[in-house]
Amino acid sequence: MLIALLCALLLSYYFGELKQYNPLVALKQLANMLETRLNEDLHDETVQDKQQNRINGLIALIVCIVPIWWLSQLIIPEGLIGYLFEGAILYVALSFNHIKNYVQHITHALETNNLVQARYHLSMISHQDVRQMDDNEICRTTTESILEQGNNALLAVFFWFIVTGISGVIIYTITRLLNGLWDQKTPRYHNFSFFIVKFYYLLNFIPARLSALTYALMGNWHNAIQSQLQQGVLWEIPNDVVLITSGMGALDLSMTQNIQIKDIMQAYSLLERSTLFWLAIVAMLSIPYWFCS
Repeated sequence: MLIALLCALLLSYYFGELKQYNPLVALKQLANMLETRLNEDLHDETVQDKQQNRINGLIALIVCIVPIWWLSQLIIPEGLIGYLFEGAILYVALSFNHIKNYVQHITHALETNNLVQARYHLSMISHQDVRQMDDNEICRTTTESILEQGNNALLAVFFWFIVTGISGVIIYTITRLLNGLWDQKTPRYHNFSFFIVKFYYLLNFIPARLSALTYALMGNWHNAIQSQLQQGVLWEIPNDVVLITSGMGALDLSMTQNIQIKDIMQAYSLLERSTLFWLAIVAMLSIPYWFCS
C-alpha cells in the first residue's frame, strides 16, 4: 500500500498529469457521448420528466463506473505487478502537480499585476465566476480552492485507498470527474447530474471532515476548531464549508479579512504538511503487514 501510494504521489508531484494516453481523457469522451444520448435537456417542467432525466444521469454514472471497476478486478494481479498497477491508477487519480502549477501561475500573475492571467488560471481550479474579481478576491478564492482541492484531488483519494483499496479510488475518481464535468449549476445538467452530485457528496462526507481535522492539526488547532463551531453542527455543514472554515482557521485567517499572496503560499504549505501527515498514517498502517508477510 505505502509503496504504491508513495510512487504515485511522487510521480504526480514532479511530472503532473499524463500528456498522452491519459485514461481520464477517454473517460471524458465516453461521458460526453452518454450525456448527449441520455440527457434529454427537457423543456417540459413536469415532475415526471425531471425524475426521468435524473434517472438517466444515474444510468450514465453506473455505465461509467461498473465496467471500469469490473475490469480492474480482472486485470490487477497479486504481488509486485499488482502494486505497479495500483500505483499507475493512483497516479492518474492524484492531482498534486495540477494544484501546484496553478498556484504558481496565479501567484506569478498577481505579482506582476496581470489580473487577466490570474483570473484565467483561477478559472481552471474554481467553479466560481472569476471574470470581475479583483486581486483580493482572487487571493481569497485561490486559497479556498487549495483547501477544497487538497481534499478532492489528494486526501480523499488517500482515504478511499486506505479504506477500500484501489476499487474505492476508481469509484471516487470517476464520480469526481463526472461531478466536475456535469456542473449542476448549469441549467443543462441541473436534473441530469442530480444523483451524481448526491453520490459525490456522500463519497466526500467523511474524507472532507478528516481533511478539515488534518488542516487543524497541521495549523492553528484552536482557531480551526473555533471556526468550525461557528458554522454549526459538523455533520450538517456542507463539505466545502467544512474544508474552507477549518483551513482558514488553521491559517489564522478570518472569513472577512483581506487575503494576500503570502496567504496563498501558506495554504499550499498547509496542504503539503497535511499530505505528509497522511503518508505517515499509511506508513504506520503498513507496519503490521510488513511484519506478517
